[in-house]
Amino acid sequence: IYNKSLAMICLGYDETFCLNAIESFSCGLPIITFGYTAVSEISNKNNSILVSSFDEIPKQILRLNNMKTAARTKLIKNCIKFSKNYYLRNLINIWFKSLNISESKLARLSNMLPLLNYENHR
Repeated sequence: IYNKSLAMICLGYDETFCLNAIESFSCGLPIITFGYTAVSEISNKNNSILVSSFDEIPKQILRLNNMKTAARTKLIKNCIKFSKNYYLRNLINIWFKSLNISESKLARLSNMLPLLNYENHR
């Protein structure tokens, strides 16, 4: 579905992390959002379209549809680049640095736990 879409509309008032927005970004799709809840932490002018009312949504969809190729390509690249912040490999490294886990201990753990063997998840 993502590959055949122009954008993802994410208007939740009670959304937590909004993993589907990250999935959308990884496919090069911007989100159209009010920017409430945790979505505000991952949406910005480079990867999202912020709307303030439901009436704006059709206008923004038309704007996206009529966007020049260069601008659309830049938007797609921005979305994909942003999504890489949430790749498993990057998240594991952040957690291990936060927990002060050494590289040698990381190597031992990654051999014991397939999930932590993040080289397989690239």
